[in-house]
Amino acid sequence: FGAATPHARTIEVRSTLARAHAAAGELTTAIALMQRCLADAVAMHGESSFEAGIHHRSLARMWLDAGDTEMSRSQADAALGIVAASGDASSSFVGDLRLMRAQAWLADGAPGAALPDLDEASRIAALLKGEVDIITQVTPDHNDRINANPTTRAVGALYAGLDFFAGYPITP
Repeated sequence: FGAATPHARTIEVRSTLARAHAAAGELTTAIALMQRCLADAVAMHGESSFEAGIHHRSLARMWLDAGDTEMSRSQADAALGIVAASGDASSSFVGDLRLMRAQAWLADGAPGAALPDLDEASRIAALLKGEVDIITQVTPDHNDRINANPTTRAVGALYAGLDFFAGYPITP
């Protein structure tokens, strides 16, 4: 664990241990371990590496669980920047990061993170203009409009036996 040059297996073990601490509710320890994993991944692979992005994502979730929404958004933004630079902005990884950012905004009570009181057309327009990170309850007939924009994506999922569609931007 104390080697000057990080080893991939050491990072993997430390990351697994961090997730175990997080699952046990020991978020301070989990965050410290994951920050070390991030530093080692950056030393091994570089700041813009996919490995660094994964650790930024893990930290975003841990900070959100710890109640520090500013740090959560910061880590999610860093991970989104890495993914956008790689050109793989359509992955579920991006959707997960966007959802975490929206959860952080909602936890802060910020209006505009989600716009449930607006009609569907207004919510879609806000998404297409980049004013919001995610919208939900999109009817399937609007998927083509959302997908036609090069910076947004519509996705669907089965939830409680119902089709659930959401739209999200694909660039940070």
